[in-house]
Amino acid sequence: MKTIFAIDSYRHRTEIVDAIVVIVAIIVTVIEVAEASADLHSHLVFIILFTLRVIRLVNGVATLIITNLERKQDELKLKYKTELEKSTIMLLLHSMDEYEAKKKKDENTRPSVVAEITPVEHFNASCSLSSSSENENSSELQRRVTSTVKQMSIRNKKKNQKKALIHTRHEYEIRRMLEIRDHWVRQLEETMAKNEDSAQEILEIHASEIKYSNKKSSRRKVHPA
Repeated sequence: MKTIFAIDSYRHRTEIVDAIVVIVAIIVTVIEVAEASADLHSHLVFIILFTLRVIRLVNGVATLIITNLERKQDELKLKYKTELEKSTIMLLLHSMDEYEAKKKKDENTRPSVVAEITPVEHFNASCSLSSSSENENSSELQRRVTSTVKQMSIRNKKKNQKKALIHTRHEYEIRRMLEIRDHWVRQLEETMAKNEDSAQEILEIHASEIKYSNKKSSRRKVHPA
């Protein structure tokens, strides 16, 4: 960073020096055209020309320093680019392993579907138990049993739908992540053969997209009840 700031500072100073050189050149031209024969003005012109040459010399030295600093900056950029490529590729491989592990884990832990209890079975069982007792409230008891069985059936159905929805959502997220990974890998392989700089940009974009997908997936994750 210090090298970059130094280069910017020298460039700014060089621009100022160039502006001074142009202004001095204009003044010298005006003086030469106006009164080149007078002794006083001739000495003034000589002093200005000498100052102009000194300024140009300083400008040349500053340009040489800037060139050396730019060369060092290019070396630092190349080194940083190499390290960034290594870290990005390692991040890509690590993300691919995480996707595969998550896919295998979800396949091995598929939610079991709760067996639905049919109202007819519960009703028949209740009737067989209540037939032995001659209770005047048998009709009320049967009505309560039927209502309870219906509620249990509705709850089981909703629970199964919720588990199936969670499982489908997890499968969709995993499939989407794998599609994104395959797309970027193909594009990366094609681009690396053409342009190294574009390949580096793809690596950086893919790394940021992986981080965004992981954050989004963790926020939307639903734990089954």
